[in-house]
Parts: sequence; C-alpha cells; structure tokens
Amino acid sequence: MIYNAFRKLLAKYCQALPQEDSSLIYEISSLQYEKSHQNYETGNSRESKQQFVGEIVEFDDQQLTVEVKNRFELGDTMELMTPKGNYVFTLEHLENRRGERIDVAPGSGHFVKIPKPEGVLPNTHSLLVRNLP
Repeated sequence: MIYNAFRKLLAKYCQALPQEDSSLIYEISSLQYEKSHQNYETGNSRESKQQFVGEIVEFDDQQLTVEVKNRFELGDTMELMTPKGNYVFTLEHLENRRGERIDVAPGSGHFVKIPKPEGVLPNTHSLLVRNLP
C-alpha cells in the first residue's frame, strides 16, 4: 500500500519536471523499483539503497517542512530530490512543528522542519529520501 502511494507520488513528481531533464526523470523512476527485488535465478534478494521518508509541503529561506512518511533521524545522510536537481546532505538539525528540537522524525502522520540545504531551490514537488547504511 505504501509502495503504491510512493509510485503515484513519483509519477506526479516526474510530470512536474521539464522534459529536457530526462536523466533526472530516469533516476526518479528507477528509485521506485529499488524497493526490494528477488533474483529468481540466484535465489537472492537485493535491498534498496535509499528509503523515501517524506514530501516537502512548505518551505522558506531557512527551513523545509516535511510531511513524514518513514522514520529518519539526526545524523542520517539525506537526499533532497527537486525538479532542479538532487542535493545530498547530513541531517544535523530537526524540529517539530512548534520549533522544538527533536532527534527523530517518528514516521507517518508527523510534520517536521529541517534546515534548507545551501543552494537548494525547493518547491512542493520535492521529495526527501534517506540513504541506507
């Protein structure tokens, strides 16, 4: 169910991208298929390298408000996917909606604020993923 919602969100996101940015569209499209794949020839599974953790719902010059879909925490290596490009950063600050510092974004149903990475031009078509160890 979550996987299907993520696929629909990625499809919506790809439609918002300029057509000349086909490499980014391919990268985003392939992310939806990296969840977990069973190789029936060898009998092994391949786990994904990233996990979708949220969607940007608001932003200003300093912060991004994230609608959390999966748990993430301080110290995680994150990737912000925007129509203008992807930005990799380490999460060093996290706040709840009241502006109180927290260590963990607990999962679906929560909204948190993170610092806007330098040079990022976000919009509401931006997605946040966590690089897995």
